[in-house]
Amino acid sequence: MPWPSSDLLGQRVLSEAALCLTSEPALSTYLRSTILHPSCSCLELGIARVAAAGLASEQMPLAALLPALEASLSLPAVSAAVRADISAVLVRDPACLTALEVVLFFKGFLALVAHRTAHARWATGRSRFLCLWLQARASVVCGVDIHPAASIGSGILLDHGTGLVIGETARVGDNVTILHGVTLGGVGTGSHEVVRHPQISDNVLLGANATILGPVKIGTGAKIGAGSVVLRSIPHNATAVGVPAKVIGRATEASAALEDAMVSPWKTPAAPTEQQIADLSMDKLCVFRDWRPTEAPAGAVTFSVLSKVLSEKEGLGEDEVGEIFFELDAENKGFVCETEFDKGFEQVAGKYAAGKCGGKGCSCTIRMKNAVLSLARSD
Repeated sequence: MPWPSSDLLGQRVLSEAALCLTSEPALSTYLRSTILHPSCSCLELGIARVAAAGLASEQMPLAALLPALEASLSLPAVSAAVRADISAVLVRDPACLTALEVVLFFKGFLALVAHRTAHARWATGRSRFLCLWLQARASVVCGVDIHPAASIGSGILLDHGTGLVIGETARVGDNVTILHGVTLGGVGTGSHEVVRHPQISDNVLLGANATILGPVKIGTGAKIGAGSVVLRSIPHNATAVGVPAKVIGRATEASAALEDAMVSPWKTPAAPTEQQIADLSMDKLCVFRDWRPTEAPAGAVTFSVLSKVLSEKEGLGEDEVGEIFFELDAENKGFVCETEFDKGFEQVAGKYAAGKCGGKGCSCTIRMKNAVLSLARSD
């Protein structure tokens, strides 16, 4: 049965497979048994057969595994996510030239297909052990270990993928790029219903071998440098590096994870020098420490002052306070002048603490602002 002519991505894969069939006859058996199999009437069925061929084992033959993959990939949400994953690789990986190679050979993509199948079935409460088998098998075949309960958005690029670990209660948003060796690990031994793992927002870039531990939040558009260990929440559009990770500046791209965000994600500002890393002492550019910049003018709001009012008295979370301070301190000075704070706090607080205040003009927001300014003047 011919593939739908209106499916542009499917037709692209099909035409690339046909070209490969004629130009590389050594792959003809593989192609005819997977993406070009007579039973494949659409891209999703072709992907299911490729994934089944890659994941099947002597104990779980292709014929037994294929129906589960086909059923999950036929779900609209799973189909849309898988298609967005293919597009993500094409857009963000300069080494990838065709959609066909993503489907056939990218183990990060194969691991995502396995996970999306397992997650779809896990969510229904069915086939627990098949889901766990898929997790275990993807770990053996791809070197990628993702718990079936973990929530993964669409448009994901697992670049290389090897060594990636994502725990049970982790959440990954849309359009995220994750390089090899990343760990989204948990802390604590509480109930599986308690969030113990990182919550990754949209458009985030996680560098190779980055380790993020606990139920911390990585804000939208943030970049985590290679080898960093993140133990505290990171604000949106922040760049964080080091062990433990510290905020060293702001991501300049419109979307840190996207290939076409500026010029290229690989043409981002150069990695910090040894001297710059050495300069990241407790009083430098770390919005999650009670540092006191010596150059702060009288009446200026520091993170310490903001935290004392919003966290200790108003009950806001550290990530909310960090987001507010990071946006207000747009020049990374370590403080916000009184006039700048008075002008911008209400709108920013309404953006990041919507559950606690109503934004500009709200009486509780004005009360918070006045309390912070009063403490800053007396501090």
